[in-house]
Amino acid sequence: MTNVAVKEATRSFVLFEREFALGDLVWDIPNDIPGTPKGMSTVKWDVELPDGLTLGSPKHAGLLQQLQIYLVTRILNPQSSSFPRPSTCGSLGRALETLASWMVASDIKAVSDISAELSWDYADFAVDAKGRVRAHLEPSQEPNVSYGEDVSFSTVWRDLNVLQSLFQQRNAMRDLGCIGMTEAPFDGRSAKAVVTQDLGIRRRGKLTPIPDDVAVPVLNAAVRMIGLPAKDVIALQKLHDDVRDLEHTAERLAKYKANIQKIRAFEFATLDGEELPWREPIDIYERVYRDDRKFQIKESQAVRRLVVALQTACVITIQGLTGMRAHELIGVQVGDTLIDGLPDCVEVEDRRDGTVRKYFLKSETFKRRRRKERWLLGASLAGSNELPLPVRALLVLHELNAPWRRLRDSNQLLVTFVGGQGLPRVPESVGALTSAPLSIMQKEFVGEHVDLSAASEQSQRDFADGAALRPHRWRTTFAMFVMRVSPRLLPALSQHYKHLNAVVTQEGYIGTNPALRDDMASARSQTSAEYLLRLTSPDAKLLGGGAKLFHEHAAALRARMEAEPGVSLYDRALSLVERLELFVYDAAYGKCLSAFAPHASRCNRLAGYAGSHRPYPNAAFRSPETCTQCELLVITPEHMSYFEDRLEKANLALSETSSSQEPGLTRVLQQRARQAKQILSVINRLEAEA
Repeated sequence: MTNVAVKEATRSFVLFEREFALGDLVWDIPNDIPGTPKGMSTVKWDVELPDGLTLGSPKHAGLLQQLQIYLVTRILNPQSSSFPRPSTCGSLGRALETLASWMVASDIKAVSDISAELSWDYADFAVDAKGRVRAHLEPSQEPNVSYGEDVSFSTVWRDLNVLQSLFQQRNAMRDLGCIGMTEAPFDGRSAKAVVTQDLGIRRRGKLTPIPDDVAVPVLNAAVRMIGLPAKDVIALQKLHDDVRDLEHTAERLAKYKANIQKIRAFEFATLDGEELPWREPIDIYERVYRDDRKFQIKESQAVRRLVVALQTACVITIQGLTGMRAHELIGVQVGDTLIDGLPDCVEVEDRRDGTVRKYFLKSETFKRRRRKERWLLGASLAGSNELPLPVRALLVLHELNAPWRRLRDSNQLLVTFVGGQGLPRVPESVGALTSAPLSIMQKEFVGEHVDLSAASEQSQRDFADGAALRPHRWRTTFAMFVMRVSPRLLPALSQHYKHLNAVVTQEGYIGTNPALRDDMASARSQTSAEYLLRLTSPDAKLLGGGAKLFHEHAAALRARMEAEPGVSLYDRALSLVERLELFVYDAAYGKCLSAFAPHASRCNRLAGYAGSHRPYPNAAFRSPETCTQCELLVITPEHMSYFEDRLEKANLALSETSSSQEPGLTRVLQQRARQAKQILSVINRLEAEA
């Protein structure tokens, strides 16, 4: 849990368990998120500004203090529903650099002087790729960069969003003696709306699914390798490794040379249905790198490359068949021994009727805030000896990396080899894997172990040597696969990805794919019709603001449904939904009725444009805190598990949080726990009355 304390006397702050003082020019914030570089959490304040001075110069001491107080309050007492993480602090620092450059170039002395009108000038400045140095240029030298060229959506959104955050933090900044912004920037519009609608910058580089003609052969190659070839690679690794503990003597050298000969003579297995071994015997060969450098790969290095390839195949299998993020997999920890034949990071649950066994991976996610999560790896019929492929991949990883975990005295599932050649001999040669080398490993796996000759010419160009492959693309690919199976699986996919509602999943991972658009609309109509029938049932157990709406109009809605054409009541409900577009939008914590009374939508009112032209929820403002205060949210007993989980997590976080050190966070957590308890109490009462 974040440890944040304020020492008013010295104006120093403890942020994420490290002390910083106002005026310090480097804040190296500790970052414990697996797979992320250290620099992501470092804030460098002594940046150059358009007047030729730095933010750390005496002239700009006041501005430096204001921006540092903002960042402290953003961590100490966040006024929005999102909590900053160490890994986002570096990005926040770069946004503050852009803001400081604009303020100096515009001769704005304090953040309290930034008006709504001036915020639009800042938007133009942030878009200009050369805007930070405009003060140095003659008019004829000013950069000519049109919107959408040489600037990215994410960078401009980051720089504009920090201005909105400054306004949100105004009261928290005032508590530390700093006057914040007094007017909402951009006339109350969201940063995303300004970037996409006013500036016309669209999100480019949003990772699309891996094409089928690439994803299928890559996954096939990965799954093939975690089978019988995995046993060969582990056996080779043991051959290479059994001289590690010997002293540097003639005996060791002799055994090493003997093992090299064994490696050269190793006979690889032949897979079922194939006539030849799955690979040729190991021999010295020449490897050509992407930059055309050439290296001779000897026997020990060839074994190392097979070990790395096998680890990569396991990662691809898990990511491709679960959609896990890289850092969630990198952060998995395991013990040395298996429990009931499985690594201790795997939990098994049987369905209540005993027919299906489900396998979950215990991990941590750092999206918004660090928390423990479970990922569904797959399922099997009870009594079957067949394990889901991701579980088999975890078993291979557990055995493959066991000697390296012991050598480094680590419990990380995934490791990397720090030395340039061969396999590790000392603890310092084993390191923690990060996202960057994981991406390179997957590219190299495609280049060396995947046959893309049957892929289209475009796919071959894009993915030659794995060039266009990114680990995160497996997440989008998995989501697209699930939606192709059935668009009605969207709520299940949303729950699997730990999203609060299906809108986030659809916009983030499905988008506007034309092949799925009609299916998605049809699925939404069908589920909305089902919801409408259940919610208007006389014995429906409803609570929340929308419960009153249904209690008052259920009879009228039923009458309208019965008047529609159709054989069954469901057919008539579907007809009404499609004709009037009465869609019900589902979320983990309730069902949204924005289509029934758009003017009353709280999330759209916060966004500034509620009304008949917006008959659906606003994903940017939608959250449990917002929706539970809305008169259009209906909560039913099926949402009980969400609030049970919310109560448990809030109480756990409260037990790890100091109210004196983190008053803002404590207040938010107490409010969440209290609200969840109240909702659960009402659900239990409704269930008891049934």
